[in-house]
Amino acid sequence: MLSVNLEKIFHYSFWIVAIVGFVFAADCAAAGVIIDNLDSRTSRTGTWLVSGGPDPYNANSVYSRDGDTFTWQFTPGESGVYDVSMWWTQWSSRSTSIPVTIEFSGGTDTVNINQQNNGGKWNSLGLYTFASGVTYDITITSQPGPSSTSADAVQFELTSTSTRIISATAGSNGFITPSGSVAVADGGDQGFTNTPAAGFRIFDGLVDGTSFGAVSSYTFTGVNANHSISATF
Repeated sequence: MLSVNLEKIFHYSFWIVAIVGFVFAADCAAAGVIIDNLDSRTSRTGTWLVSGGPDPYNANSVYSRDGDTFTWQFTPGESGVYDVSMWWTQWSSRSTSIPVTIEFSGGTDTVNINQQNNGGKWNSLGLYTFASGVTYDITITSQPGPSSTSADAVQFELTSTSTRIISATAGSNGFITPSGSVAVADGGDQGFTNTPAAGFRIFDGLVDGTSFGAVSSYTFTGVNANHSISATF
């Protein structure tokens, strides 16, 4: 009789653990990747103090002013298109126009946010493509005093894995922008710029091994396959 009871206890415990584990996993998947201001994947310049602003994402948020920067570093485990959103705390002194610089696979974008509104919740900054294994910086720059700027958390939610990779490289005496493994949404466009160093010129450019000439830019349109692009100077 005891063995039967123990078996039942094990049986029900197993399913409870399984269900809880499933709910937890589903919740984590829905939440995406979240990097909080307390996370080791952050860096800062200047002085950021703990804020008294209400409804921080985790234990607290921090604030600063006069050009200090706060950076969240995101290294995706999967290439794709991500919805990037930010959480901040609202305060009467917050700036109404704060630049957030977003590095992504196709280059860099800047979004201006108003921190006197929509505090204590996720605010989408836009959809961006990221390549697996590459580290990208999301940086907020504090505005001149007496206004203040909050740094709290950034979330990355994978919305699509339908991406293609363009491998971009440059020889010595110049560079190509963007460079490295550039993820592009399937069917999307992606431009590249070749820039020689001082005293040098563009010698040639290759797309998938075929020359496209000594031009300063090239754009892939309707990308539906992986490609390579390189420049020599």
